[in-house]
Amino acid sequence: MGAYCYILRYTCQPGFHEDQRLDDLVKFCKTAQVEEVMFMIAPEEFNTGHITIEEAGPWIDLICRAKTRLAKDNIAVSLNPWTTLLHLDRGRKLKENQNFTTMVDPKGKKSDAVACPLCPEFKKYLTGIYSHYGSQIKPETIWVEDDFRLHNHDPLEWGGCFCQLHLKAFSEMVGSQVTRQELVENILAVGKPHPYRKAWLKLSRDTMLKLASVIEKAIHSGNPATNIGLMSSKPAVHCAEYRDWKALFERFAPNGKYFNRPHLPGYTEESPGQFLWNFSKITPYTQVFLPAETTVYPEIDSFSHSRFNISKSFMRLELLLSLSAGATGITINTDMTGNGVYLEEKYQDFLSQIKPFLNKAVSLDLSHAKQQGVRVLVNCNASDCIETTAGKTMNELYPDETFWASFLSCFGIANKFSCSTEMVNEIIAVSGQYLRNLDDQEIINLFENNRVLVDGWSASILHERQLGKLAGIEKMSRLQENTGVQCYEQICDGRNYYGISQGRISAQMCAGDAFDIDYSGPVEIRSELNDMHGKRVANGLAIYNDNVIIFPYCRSLSSHFVPGGNMPNIPLKQLTPIRQAFLKQCLRDIEPSSSKLTYTTGSPFLAIYRYDDDSRVILLIVNSTSDDLDSVTFYLNDKTVEYCKVFDSGSCDGRQIKLHCEDKIHTLRHPLKAMDAILVVIE
Repeated sequence: MGAYCYILRYTCQPGFHEDQRLDDLVKFCKTAQVEEVMFMIAPEEFNTGHITIEEAGPWIDLICRAKTRLAKDNIAVSLNPWTTLLHLDRGRKLKENQNFTTMVDPKGKKSDAVACPLCPEFKKYLTGIYSHYGSQIKPETIWVEDDFRLHNHDPLEWGGCFCQLHLKAFSEMVGSQVTRQELVENILAVGKPHPYRKAWLKLSRDTMLKLASVIEKAIHSGNPATNIGLMSSKPAVHCAEYRDWKALFERFAPNGKYFNRPHLPGYTEESPGQFLWNFSKITPYTQVFLPAETTVYPEIDSFSHSRFNISKSFMRLELLLSLSAGATGITINTDMTGNGVYLEEKYQDFLSQIKPFLNKAVSLDLSHAKQQGVRVLVNCNASDCIETTAGKTMNELYPDETFWASFLSCFGIANKFSCSTEMVNEIIAVSGQYLRNLDDQEIINLFENNRVLVDGWSASILHERQLGKLAGIEKMSRLQENTGVQCYEQICDGRNYYGISQGRISAQMCAGDAFDIDYSGPVEIRSELNDMHGKRVANGLAIYNDNVIIFPYCRSLSSHFVPGGNMPNIPLKQLTPIRQAFLKQCLRDIEPSSSKLTYTTGSPFLAIYRYDDDSRVILLIVNSTSDDLDSVTFYLNDKTVEYCKVFDSGSCDGRQIKLHCEDKIHTLRHPLKAMDAILVVIE
């Protein structure tokens, strides 16, 4: 493996202190050890819409001069043209001779400037401008901006496209004339999906695949050696566009050199625990859909591009957590208004200091294929089988399959996303409507061959499909949150957790809806739901046949949450030391002897990622809190370890340390600072 790659996303406006900006850029790159500068052309504050070749001329000339200068220090140059379809109108209009069809939203609102990706005139324009970029600049990579999408094109509601070109193409697909209103109503129809939905999703997928081919041919006609990278958004939203990630990258890069800049949350600094929750449901979720050979460079962004938005400590957390998503580099946004780099902010010194640790992580090859942990199951085609509950917005097509990834990560339980259902003797986790992706036999195989974690919604789908017997479910009904029916959950398994007997967890606001489930067969009721008077109203967490853990909560249908049933961004009432210890004990009680169950103990938000490499185990442990730790403890089911080698972001010297082990809990007497990480190598 090579070195970790810093790519600086950079704006230098033509004619505005060019020489000074480039001098500062060179200083920054040399100190920070930046390998590549990604120049932007007419970014947001200078963007007048779809740029013409004439308007791009001064930007191209400047970038070519900068390329020559940077080459003296072996710094590569790539290009970010800033727009494909255009992010949003923001007062922009189509220019003379730009006879493009513009995007139309589900309610018929038409954009002034965002182009429809089916438009032949727009495709001609893209061919010309991208070919020109390739031939004139010959950049290392051209990065296709994340406005290469159908959603999020303000002022449109959701996005599109429901223009006449799309309605005509859709009508031809289904063999009858369909209006926009008919199409939208059937896409969002409550209950089992109408056939129009899958047809519309397929049209959306094919539209973007064809546009990718147009861009690829244009760039490589200008310079065959230029790589093409794709910037992407939240994967759940791309599911509602029916994105075929593998096919898309094959269109952009027929040579097999795939580059992706996945979305990394944290555009403004948030609590490190909240960032861990959001990161866990976005960036590694993208990774699992990418072809295995894809080079992954997430983004570090901030609106003001200074420490007013993101501190160096928070940036360190972003860099370190992104390693768990297979990142071998990072794209770093700088000021986009022409100020260049802020040398006095000293980001360059920080980046230089942490580079050896990032290089070490890359050398250890923290790939998804080697990652171990609870398998969180997801499906990139989930939007075609989701059953809507309100039928009002396109957001209802976003799959809700990532709950366990965030929940387990915040509790310090190693996990990884998986698209495969072909697994045996693993611990797997399903949530939301994931099970609707599978036929009955696939579900039966999953439950019979593995240990399973299910949330309340997944349990309700089992019951609905007459498969409740797989989890011992006889009957069940939903208990809406904040009605006063269920007020708290009380553990009743006779154990103490976190030193507390009969521990309690709130079942009210920010806990989600619950289910009252009656069981039959070999089931252990581990907790109960009680009302305000202490009366038991329902079973709580249960374990069926030492095989299935039923966590009887799901996202709330309360009116103050997103229509379609969504838990608040973080279910704060579920994140407690008692729930953390309780869930880990339940996992230990069902884990197979061959399990590689791995988790940290004694701290919230202490994320752990495990990679098995031949005869060694590598642990990436990230402290996603604001508290320093004096030591770290972790559980390994399958190993008792006496010594390990530890690398930290400060010295990265690989110290050998003796571990203390009791009941498979290993104590590592090595400090771990707030928002920092260590690599533990066990030979």
